[in-house]
This record gives sequence, C-alpha cells and structure tokens, in this order.
Amino acid sequence: MQSSADLLDAVLESLDRLQQRLQGSPARAHDLWYPVDQNKGYRIVNGNKLREENSITDHVQGFLDDDLHRHLFATHREVQLRAGAGTQKGQELDLYVEAVANQTTASPLATKLLVFIEAKHQDNPEVKTALDQQLVNRYLRNNSAKTGLFLVYWYRPGPDQKGKVNRLADLRQLLDQQAQQASANGRLVKSYVLDIRLPDDQS
Repeated sequence: MQSSADLLDAVLESLDRLQQRLQGSPARAHDLWYPVDQNKGYRIVNGNKLREENSITDHVQGFLDDDLHRHLFATHREVQLRAGAGTQKGQELDLYVEAVANQTTASPLATKLLVFIEAKHQDNPEVKTALDQQLVNRYLRNNSAKTGLFLVYWYRPGPDQKGKVNRLADLRQLLDQQAQQASANGRLVKSYVLDIRLPDDQS
C-alpha cells in the first residue's frame, strides 16, 4: 500500500465484504435493526426500527477494524478536525481511516495515509448535498487529507416525494457523478451506498 488511493480501494473492498455479510446467506442486516411494538412508523419496517446513523457507523467501524487489521491501520470516530470559534460549530468528521504506507527504497520514511468518511442515512435531508458541502468543502478542503468517501445507508425506498431519490440505483448514480466531479485539484472522492434492508423487505 503506497498511497491514500490504495487505502481507499482497500476500504471499498472491505465495504463490499460487509455488503455481502449483510445481504448474504445468512443475512446479517438484522444487526442494524431492533424490534419494536409497532409495524409502521418512522424508520420502522415490519416491526423493526432502524438504528441511528451513529450506531450504524460504529458497526461499520468495527467491521473495518476486524477486516483490515492486516494492513496495520486504525479507524477513528467523531473526530474534531477543527475547533469552533465562539458560537460557530467545529468540524467533526464521522469516521476516518489511517494506515502507514509501505516503505520502499525510493521512500524509506513512513508516510501516513488518510481517508475521511462522511456517513448519512438515505432519508437525511442533506444526503444529496453533503458529499460536496460537508466532505469536500468542510473537511477535505481545509485539511491535509485529500481522499474521501461518502457513505450512505439505504434501508428502503420511501413514498415518491419531490426532490427525494427513491431508487437505490438512482442514488448510486447520482453520488457517483458527484464524486467524479469532486475529484479535482488533487482530491480523490468516492461514494458507496450500503444496502442495509432487511432480507424480507427487498422492495
């Protein structure tokens, strides 16, 4: 592993393995839900309620820690990158991954590799804008790291609403386009939509 781009590739491959775990056989998507005494309601599907963004991101972090330990890397949650001034809110990143580049003859000194990750539920009102406004303009632009991943948790399409993306394939296409446009001026940005639907709710 020589670059942050290599580290990002490793994270994406690990998320593919997590995706297979969640939707494979046996499916482990239930790990991201908990039973409730009602069948309908906000983020409730067939008597199960979706866990909060922070809880699911904790689960993702745990999987990355276990899956990528061979790369001698570390993950960090809710990291404050820049303190706020007065009433202004500081910069707090959802998750970042770091590793040390393999040493070579040309580069004998250890180099830290970083990937910043911003995560959202699919129905978060900022899901269509956060890749650019938060990940790129708030985090990558003002820090030494230039490699980022926008991670979205997809749990089911909601009712058709103006301005909402209600199909998984459409959301993936939209975010891929945004990531390509954001990959400029030395930055590399990718998106990943993690399908966390319950096995009996593949609508």
